[in-house]
Amino acid sequence: FFFSSRRRHTRYISVTGVQTCALPISLQALTAALKTRLPEWQWEAPLGGPHLWIRLPGTDAAGFAQLALRKGVAVVAGPLLAATPGVAKDRIRIPYYLPGEELDIAVSRLESAWRTRGRSIGLEG
Repeated sequence: FFFSSRRRHTRYISVTGVQTCALPISLQALTAALKTRLPEWQWEAPLGGPHLWIRLPGTDAAGFAQLALRKGVAVVAGPLLAATPGVAKDRIRIPYYLPGEELDIAVSRLESAWRTRGRSIGLEG
């Protein structure tokens, strides 16, 4: 995911070179922010790769991803990555290769999207 602010999408290129030793720190920062701000979201520790798969209870991931983008954060809806149609409709994928401070800002924006989702896109929850 990335922020749609003054940062350029090329920022992604610069962070892909992050040493793998920094990834556990970023993962810890992301999960701490999620536990604090979005405790109803569900996830498991990733088995590999710098991405966290999150289950959004009672929510369509594709609709939520669009709402999150309007709040300034791009996330990938699960169905876009699923090999089987109709799978992962309630899941999003969030990478955690950014510094903890940036992940905290992203989670704050995701919380804002989550709290307004019913009014904004007509979803249950």
